[in-house]
Amino acid sequence: MWDVYGFPLLLIAACILTALSVAGRPGASTTDFLTFYQSGRQYLAGADPYVPYVAYRGPNLNPPWVVALLAQLCRATLVTAVSLWWAISFACFFWAMVLIGRTTAGHGVTIACAVLVTQAAYSNVRLGQVAWPLMLLVTAAWLADRRRRSIACGVLLGAAMSWKPFLLIFAPYLIWRRAWRTLAAIAITVAATVAVGFALVGASGYASWLASLLLVGWEGHPLNASLRGVVTRILTPSVLAELHTTPLVVAPAWRDGVWLAVSLLLAAATVLRIVVKHDLDMAWGALGLLAVLISPLGWVHYVPIAIGPIAAVLMRLTHPPRLAIAGWLLLCVPFAWLKIFTFGPVLTLTVASAYAWGALALLAAVLLSDSTSSQTPNALSATV
Repeated sequence: MWDVYGFPLLLIAACILTALSVAGRPGASTTDFLTFYQSGRQYLAGADPYVPYVAYRGPNLNPPWVVALLAQLCRATLVTAVSLWWAISFACFFWAMVLIGRTTAGHGVTIACAVLVTQAAYSNVRLGQVAWPLMLLVTAAWLADRRRRSIACGVLLGAAMSWKPFLLIFAPYLIWRRAWRTLAAIAITVAATVAVGFALVGASGYASWLASLLLVGWEGHPLNASLRGVVTRILTPSVLAELHTTPLVVAPAWRDGVWLAVSLLLAAATVLRIVVKHDLDMAWGALGLLAVLISPLGWVHYVPIAIGPIAAVLMRLTHPPRLAIAGWLLLCVPFAWLKIFTFGPVLTLTVASAYAWGALALLAAVLLSDSTSSQTPNALSATV
């Protein structure tokens, strides 16, 4: 049934949604890339790449070394720059899927299609976001760790951490494993990227970047799949044009405390399971999802960055867990629906936060998996 009906339908859906994500004139809908483009043009002109910015789109939150790298695309026209960025992003995506396919007994095409039908993929392409290159770095780092290539793992993961600091959640895990060579490679890589950033934009550029991070106030956006997003939606009235929600109770003063408490509980449960299972694939998949969930801005397009280890865990099971299927379906809820409907208090907690519940369901499926990988921290520690 799957070969005759399931996979062909999944492939068709993936092709349709991918085509829709790039429909129209390049640059017309890539609102996030427009921010990157403006920032890059300011950098090329010798100005501060972080200010000014268009208030509607917000500032560029990428670190200075990434801004300088992406700015090279901004030498071209917007249409050309977007087209090149899409080409680079899809190349990174398919490269990552080739690597994943080799690890999951040739299921790379199925996994790629399953990702492409989700709003995680659609929003990443449609907005011109950076998730696919980040996904390639994390996938390659995970495979290097599996193959006991500690230095390569550290360099790749260090670059990903320097790009998106929420991935620093992997550092305590590596300390627990006593993976000192990997940690040293991470430290050197992060220091190198920071040094490059200082050389290219100076201390003032870093000051502007840090100031931009403090301006974040759009956690309630429907594309935010983090626990912070859920808590913001249920405790504060919506101020975003993209979301019409009703809080369960108006208590903005509780937001930070509730978010920290829930995040700590989820992190403790994840750590306990990792310590008990000693499963490398489970650890990488769970930590990747946890990083998105407990980050203040865990956008849904970052959920697939850990798809490699997630797939490796789930593919070892005899039957796909219902939690994983439910999580995948929740990630497929069209963003367009979330923009046009008005949600009452209960629907705000449930439907309007579908992406967060989808990520949570995937995390639960990974943590509750009964299969165990032969790649354990103890086995790896001898080589690191």
